[in-house]
Amino acid sequence: MRASDYIIKIKTGDKGKYLLVHGYTGATDIVNENVVKFLQNIKILRNSISDETFNILKRRGYLTDKTAKEEREYLRKMSDTLQAIHIRRDPKNFYFIPSYNCNFRCPYCYESKISKNGLEWSRDTMTEEMADKAFSVIDKFKLKSTIAKTLNLYGGEPFMAINKEIVEYILEKGLSAGFVFAAITNGYELNIFKDYLGPDKIGKVQITLDGPPEYHNRSRYLQDGSGTFNKIAKNISLALNKKVKVNIRTNVDKNNFSALKELVEIFEKRGWRGDNNFSAYIALKRAHGIEEKCNTYKREGDLLNDWLSMTAKFPNIKIGTIDHGLKKKFNDSIRNKTVLRFKSSFCGANSSMYLFDPIGDIYTCWDVVKQDECIVGKYYPHFELDEQALNNWHGRYVGRLEKCSKCRYALYCGGGCEGATYFESGQFFSNNCNDFPKLFKEYLLQVYEANTPLSGSNN
Repeated sequence: MRASDYIIKIKTGDKGKYLLVHGYTGATDIVNENVVKFLQNIKILRNSISDETFNILKRRGYLTDKTAKEEREYLRKMSDTLQAIHIRRDPKNFYFIPSYNCNFRCPYCYESKISKNGLEWSRDTMTEEMADKAFSVIDKFKLKSTIAKTLNLYGGEPFMAINKEIVEYILEKGLSAGFVFAAITNGYELNIFKDYLGPDKIGKVQITLDGPPEYHNRSRYLQDGSGTFNKIAKNISLALNKKVKVNIRTNVDKNNFSALKELVEIFEKRGWRGDNNFSAYIALKRAHGIEEKCNTYKREGDLLNDWLSMTAKFPNIKIGTIDHGLKKKFNDSIRNKTVLRFKSSFCGANSSMYLFDPIGDIYTCWDVVKQDECIVGKYYPHFELDEQALNNWHGRYVGRLEKCSKCRYALYCGGGCEGATYFESGQFFSNNCNDFPKLFKEYLLQVYEANTPLSGSNN
């Protein structure tokens, strides 16, 4: 027997206590320091633990008779099976991009290449005939897949006055077919579509506020440079009054991070935080535009460090972070006394997401729209999927990524964001760690501290 290569050891704030997590059994346990020392040198310290503890460690995967090569092969086979399940069972999610056009000129916009870096935006707009074709493709998927009940609007900016006719056509057609809608929008002209706002119509929107007005208006402004905060805020209140779920995203760099406290105070003053339909989170601002002058965080772990410091100083700042579902995963495991849930790939782009753009092309990831190398098929004028291109996304999972197959975090991370990988390297089959081990540790410790004492180990 030997110690598995897939053991994650995390020291807790309780003296002499460690959290052990296993990378492919999903076991999570609280152990004493002597168990950790034993696992570091099992031959010499065999007598330092009881036979009962030894057998528990063996049963839960911390001790194994597999060689390092056999463990890697085991993880690869697990990920093969998991990925096949994801593709077969995950509900298919569909996004309509009515236009790549936008009324904003955000300097960090990752779609800046489409607009020639903000100077000249695409005027291509989806037609009713194209929308009909997209809905017919959704009907084809229904024959062999589970379809999500929510359709999504994306852009560019979907809610613009000049898009009103085609957006309303898509909404009416989708609603009549029994769908509801969600949207990612800048929120500036949301009021134009107020008759469609509501739980049984457009029931959920994500809107970006990059801080209080003085910060937001520097990064999210109109074509003429005018600020947008006040009008967006008014439309957020409108949506909440219509019982729409509103999720605020704040793209954070080192310039606007210190203003988060003030932003949360604005949430309170406007009465948003007391609304059950309101939520907010921060995200790493990524500098994709050539005019970007923001002082970006290089990694998510750096942002998390500052966030932990701020929340320790100001505990009433209640705003979420992108935790990649880790906190829910940990809480579910503790609450239900089950092993941690696995995933073979990072997100729906690798299994279940399809975007229809205004050109007639299909993508699986919103981060790479209008990148020709990332097109996976056509829905207009005729429907066809390019299986080889689709494999760049559905075939990218941890068992096929050499570094990931050796990583103890692989089945919790899923290989990282493929869109970010493509932007950074131009490659599909490469991993994107982005400080995941640090995020895993910090979020697990948060859940541990919130639930201490934990009621036993998770089997």
